[in-house]
Amino acid sequence: MVKKNTAPLMPVSKETEIFEDAYVAYRRFENGKCLELLNKLDQNEIRVMELKTQLFYRLGQYGDASNLYEKLFRQCSDDWEDERNANYMACITMQRSTKKISTRINPSLETYEQHFNYACYLIEDENYTEAIKYLEKAQGMCKEILLEDGFSDEEIEEELAIIRVQIAYAYQKMHLKEKARAAYEAINRDLISDSTTLIVLLNNLPTVQEKFNINDTRKKIKSAMKLDTHKLNKNQQAVLAFNQAVISHLSKSPEQFKKALEEYKSIVGETDNSKLLCIAESLRSKDNSCVSECCKTINNENYKFWLTILALIRSKDYIGAANYARKFVPSEIKNTLSYAGLLTSLDIFNKAENPETSLLDFALALEGSNKSLAREAYAAAIRVSNSYKRGNSSIPIIESLLSPDDKSTIVGLIKALSRNNLSGADQIAKKYLNSINVPSTQSIDIDGIENDDSILYSQKSKTGRVDASLKSEQKDTVIVEKAKKRVQRKRKPKLPKNYDPSKTPDPERWLPKYERTSKKNISKKLREKNIGKGSQGVATGENMDYSNRPATFNNTPQSPPQGPRQQQKNNAAKKKKKGRK
Repeated sequence: MVKKNTAPLMPVSKETEIFEDAYVAYRRFENGKCLELLNKLDQNEIRVMELKTQLFYRLGQYGDASNLYEKLFRQCSDDWEDERNANYMACITMQRSTKKISTRINPSLETYEQHFNYACYLIEDENYTEAIKYLEKAQGMCKEILLEDGFSDEEIEEELAIIRVQIAYAYQKMHLKEKARAAYEAINRDLISDSTTLIVLLNNLPTVQEKFNINDTRKKIKSAMKLDTHKLNKNQQAVLAFNQAVISHLSKSPEQFKKALEEYKSIVGETDNSKLLCIAESLRSKDNSCVSECCKTINNENYKFWLTILALIRSKDYIGAANYARKFVPSEIKNTLSYAGLLTSLDIFNKAENPETSLLDFALALEGSNKSLAREAYAAAIRVSNSYKRGNSSIPIIESLLSPDDKSTIVGLIKALSRNNLSGADQIAKKYLNSINVPSTQSIDIDGIENDDSILYSQKSKTGRVDASLKSEQKDTVIVEKAKKRVQRKRKPKLPKNYDPSKTPDPERWLPKYERTSKKNISKKLREKNIGKGSQGVATGENMDYSNRPATFNNTPQSPPQGPRQQQKNNAAKKKKKGRK
């Protein structure tokens, strides 16, 4: 056996060995071990800072990651600067999604990755139109670069999938569900190898469906949970767990709901969203104990306000709910249409005299700032006044909130004013209802119709269709032809096959045969008169005398019957069926 002398390996320093172990731990998603090993190395070394930024981004420590990138920008300048800039944009974008920061990004973009991350930054700023422009530009640049590098169509589609998902998400945030659904469904799921992109697609697709299907949504969320969810960042994992809890709640699966809720709490802790989920499940299961506990510990004042109102309404304390709503309303809710509608509903339950007052006050408050919302509130107040009016106060006329096109609101206002403000109702009717197209009555001779007595006694004549050619020649006059009187013709009677017109038909032809006179009904006694009854009969005659007949002998021997003789029942009385003959 021949042995070859291998060249000796280069000696590896201890720092390099530790860094390689840290990188292996990073690739295996052993984040704690990776951070522990990186802390043993020189923190000013470039490769250590690069790997640490990636680790901080995965752990959700976006502020630490962005600080390290800023330090890298100051210390080095090499070929990897474009990639660092794209990653820095991603850190700032995720930092803005979790909390409000004032850091701005310089939009000096060169690569398609930078265009994509800057578009995500614009989405967090709710500038969706500009974001879609940058995403479409990134899509074109990516396709062009990959075609130049000789990638196949499937590889190009796989790389473009994440950009298309983000475009669909931007449409979704703009409430353009049809475009979002078309963009999501145009993505081929079979070509997506990146598990994070596929999870985002499966999570977002049910929210833009035209009709929500609980079974289909459950299947998609279940498929997403089977993928590599550990590759998602904490924010994405929390959203996925929250949606799974919501689906479990809607599908009435309490055990799955508890499991999903515990998973959500393990990611983000005890938050207001988790408490709201708990309250929703408690209300479904009719367990009010959790509702009172969560209402006390919830931090969001808006949530606390609405939950307290809900608890008072569930206990049918409408007066207490109305008093609480007026005293402890948060400032963010006070100037909303939903709050005005709440007060109106509570006033209706409490049988107040003028329940539309809250809606009118809201409409007057927003008359100058938000006219469309003020018109909606004014129209709602008019509807409430006509439906639940208690008292004699009238709706004020606010002409700035009336539109000539909104005929239903104008008619409702006229109806409300007609109770005690007839002049105002007449004024609104003359001003806004004159534009309605009504048929002209000037050509009708009313006096001639009244003096014409023939209308009272003559029958209405049927009219035929108007001749189109005559109508085009004489546009002013309408020529109507009287329909011809319908002639009723006699149908030829159907006669039997052997009908003889010379003979008179039998008058009894409509009677059943047994009821006709031609049918001889022979009585039972006469039928049995000539029946011989043996020695006990009374019939006599030559035909009944057997003594004069010659004796006849049958010389032919009888053949014995084949097989055993079968017994037959003698004297079997047969029942006669009664019926008409």
